[in-house]
Amino acid sequence: MELLSETEEVETGVYYDRNDYAGFFARMLILAIDTVVVLVLSAAAVVAYVYAKYPAPPDDRSIFLVVAIVWYAYMAGLKATRFGTLGYKLTGYRLVNLKGETPSLARTSARLMFLIVGPLHPILDLIWLGGERDRQTLRDKWAATYVVRKDARPAGAGPIEFDRMFLFAWSILVRTVGRGKRK
Repeated sequence: MELLSETEEVETGVYYDRNDYAGFFARMLILAIDTVVVLVLSAAAVVAYVYAKYPAPPDDRSIFLVVAIVWYAYMAGLKATRFGTLGYKLTGYRLVNLKGETPSLARTSARLMFLIVGPLHPILDLIWLGGERDRQTLRDKWAATYVVRKDARPAGAGPIEFDRMFLFAWSILVRTVGRGKRK
């Protein structure tokens, strides 16, 4: 039985040279820079919000909401643009989807949510990338994204397929770019 008819096309993605993917230390530096920036932006937003509400004291929920909006706008919204965050700019990396394009807001939101509420601590997420062919963290695998050098050019292309990933007792399907025989 044939799964695809002759008129249907297989979705194609790209992959990069292993040296073009961000490693552990580059990702830690990106995360550190972006965390400092978003903390400063959050503090400025809270001060502006409290000043705007003065003399009435703002409630804790509204302050939390202001901080959450700043974090989401920076860590997901800005990453979904071709500009990226300051951490990516200063380190010379960019976030791309499996087609080598700027990822959608849905993909960057998924990455952020996995970082915040994922089943593992963010440090374990980063450690995962050490054994990965494409140096993807768990959140990158989940969101189908790569972190690559700003000037990286695809080393090849292949069909976007589902691959099984085993994480503790879970068997998870993630989207990957097929390369024929695995190296």
